[in-house]
Amino acid sequence: IGSGLVGSEMCIRDSLWTTYINGLTNEDDRVFQMVNHYEHGNDLDLSDTTLDLLLTFFAWLLTSSNRYLRDKVSKAMIEILKVNFYFCENLLKTFENVNDPYVIQRLYGIVFGACVKRRAENKTVYSSLAHYVYKAIFDKDKVYPDILLRDYARLIIERYRHEYSDDLTFEISKITPPYTCLLYTSDAAD
Repeated sequence: IGSGLVGSEMCIRDSLWTTYINGLTNEDDRVFQMVNHYEHGNDLDLSDTTLDLLLTFFAWLLTSSNRYLRDKVSKAMIEILKVNFYFCENLLKTFENVNDPYVIQRLYGIVFGACVKRRAENKTVYSSLAHYVYKAIFDKDKVYPDILLRDYARLIIERYRHEYSDDLTFEISKITPPYTCLLYTSDAAD
């Protein structure tokens, strides 16, 4: 699914994929049952490969315009990631170039939720995640122009710094608003 969707233009993906998944809120749908199962924090007895595929599939469900489905998927992903925290960085890397800003925004929100709810302390994994987020979002001339994504990214780093105050490798002025960001311009007036 991922390789076929990541290269698609949004309008094509929306017409083929998103219209299909928008209706997946019936309790008889297997996908909805799976999301519901993991949303409630049920135990996972899955290999890392299967878990990676499940998280990728769930991430693609975030393209839905059905808020109910997106919210349930987000909660399910947080429940999965809080016990499998080491998947967070890879998940963000997998989707870093996707052409749907809403998916990226949601994923950063989900990862922040996993940071807050994670069950085990693992400074090495969290450090790697926080440094990746810093480089991917803030350590640039122009910061990504999405206020919610920037807030989630900032909160991931601030939470890490709160828990591990001995790591002083972040330039705090870069993660603190106001940001220098790319602005979208409209050519409609031309």
